[in-house]
Amino acid sequence: MKSCLTFGVFLFFWMSFISISAIPLPTNEDVSSKSKLGQNGIVRSYLVGAVLTQAEEGIILKLAKKRGIKRVGKIVTHYMRPSSAKAIRVEGFAEKKGREVSREILSITRKGWTFPNAKPGKNDLVLGGFWAGNVYVRKQFELNVSGKIYLCSSVIGMSFEEAESLLGMFQNKKFKVNPSVRQNSLEEVNWTQPTRFSRKGDIISVGFLAKDEGFFDLQIKEENGILTILQMMQAMP
Repeated sequence: MKSCLTFGVFLFFWMSFISISAIPLPTNEDVSSKSKLGQNGIVRSYLVGAVLTQAEEGIILKLAKKRGIKRVGKIVTHYMRPSSAKAIRVEGFAEKKGREVSREILSITRKGWTFPNAKPGKNDLVLGGFWAGNVYVRKQFELNVSGKIYLCSSVIGMSFEEAESLLGMFQNKKFKVNPSVRQNSLEEVNWTQPTRFSRKGDIISVGFLAKDEGFFDLQIKEENGILTILQMMQAMP
């Protein structure tokens, strides 16, 4: 069964998703951005109409340094979906340990881009019209499907190999669909952007980002090598 959520319910589910997975909002902002490798080996991924000047980048780098990011790998400007407010994300270089990939992340707010009444918090660091809280670490896990690496936030109750097998089956459309699931909705799923895999008993729950905005949560069953999508929830702004 697919459910299309209202704005308020969508926001509730999305914020709950964030608190559980401890990663930034699932977003496809880089799809509508232009990424390029620039000065100091830093990748810039800026939205149209949200490009930082060299002087502004200098402030961003100072904030990142003061907050403990030793080497910045990427600066991103993005929408704070489901709103039209914009923000800045700074990423440190990735560190790998086995399958685990971790990056230091710093979210930065810019006055004029954020919500009208937004103000720096008590413990925020402020430089000019920019402010930031503390750095946090985003941990993801590598899944290898046909030689291509995909990053996933969590794999619970199954092995990485099982998750890779499921991801491969989705990408190759090797699955059946419960009659209650709308076939055309499957065309909106971005099968290259998995967010999580979990198994509890016979029920498997998986998450994917949407091709455009939002994300999908699927309940599936695998029996005798046959994958069946039982239910699908779509959350969108």
